[in-house]
Amino acid sequence: MSWLDSHAGSMQFLASVVLVIVTVVYVVYTKRLVNKTYEQFRPYVFVEVVKRGAMLDAVIRNTGQRGAVDVSINITADVVIEGYDKRGILGWPMFQKAIPYLPPGQSIRQDVAHFPSIQTKLMHMEPDKRILEYTIKYKDGKELYETSFKYDLSFLCPTGGDPFPLAGDDIGQINESLKNIDKTLKGLRLERGDRS
Repeated sequence: MSWLDSHAGSMQFLASVVLVIVTVVYVVYTKRLVNKTYEQFRPYVFVEVVKRGAMLDAVIRNTGQRGAVDVSINITADVVIEGYDKRGILGWPMFQKAIPYLPPGQSIRQDVAHFPSIQTKLMHMEPDKRILEYTIKYKDGKELYETSFKYDLSFLCPTGGDPFPLAGDDIGQINESLKNIDKTLKGLRLERGDRS
């Protein structure tokens, strides 16, 4: 007891230091948790190009948990297909002015091309000419988000033929599946030596 009495000041100082360290760790952890939670619930807005049947659409999509306010797009490089619409993929009025509000989980779509009409032209373009570059800005309360994207349309130009022949044509897809099954069965028969 006499040791504790003689070192009481030191023990209080040590307890105060430990309390300060625990408090700092708690504050840092809480701040990270709040920031992470905020990041999960913020708006996430971007542009994507989607093939819908025979149409090619440019879509502004908000996949976040909150609405985006004053969504605007600054186009750095557009994809303009020779001999087709000179506006390009993002040259439409929808992309020219700010969108006042884009709700969470919602999108705005613009038909930009009849895909079969441009597919061959797109395939013959230089790869660097198939890249959309844009910066998108939007607000969520006082927060302002600004992100730049490069979006490569080369995925629309499959090598070795179209991996999704007759997309949107159910009967055509069934016929293609049956042809593939028939080829596989013939290959198996030939491996076994069955010529029938």
